[in-house]
Amino acid sequence: IQAPSLIVANQNQEVIFNVTIQNNTSNPDMTVSHGSIMFVGESYLFSWVVNYGGEEYKEVEFIAEDNESIATVKTIIAKPPIISGLFDDAINTDRYEFSLSTDINAVCKYSLSNKTYNNMEYTMLSIDGKNHQAETPKLSQKTHTIHINCQSFKGAEGVAFFNLNVNLLPSAQIRLSPSSPLRSGIIEVEVIASE
Repeated sequence: IQAPSLIVANQNQEVIFNVTIQNNTSNPDMTVSHGSIMFVGESYLFSWVVNYGGEEYKEVEFIAEDNESIATVKTIIAKPPIISGLFDDAINTDRYEFSLSTDINAVCKYSLSNKTYNNMEYTMLSIDGKNHQAETPKLSQKTHTIHINCQSFKGAEGVAFFNLNVNLLPSAQIRLSPSSPLRSGIIEVEVIASE
């Protein structure tokens, strides 16, 4: 039997996919633990309106049985984490602390560019699996988009982003020539402003 190993679906979403049997010469009886399945052409069509019933995933078992053998395969249908608590902000410092919540247990990562989960540079600190905190790396003066990707322990991903407008306070450096210790005489003073 061939069926997808993982399908990501929201609550009450209809899931439809094909299930095939290799070397299907005996037309076995196919049963399924959730949803319905029917023979169409040369494969079986599985359909189900997902009902997680308070759980984070469902395991769907397909069983093909004929007079000689029984074959079984399982597909995980997993709920993606819903991310909340993010909002756009304007700051005048070069770092930003933020937090978010997920409706199910997840590991959250973030990046300053849009990347896949495995390629994101930073992992958020998880308080209890559903509440997550992080501090950005040092940010330059401009608008940054912070990309978030949270993954459930079954591999379902939820994505979000927010914008940070970084407007750093002006700063200045003073250079003396000759440098200290100062002596009597002419001293050149150079002031370098950040903007």
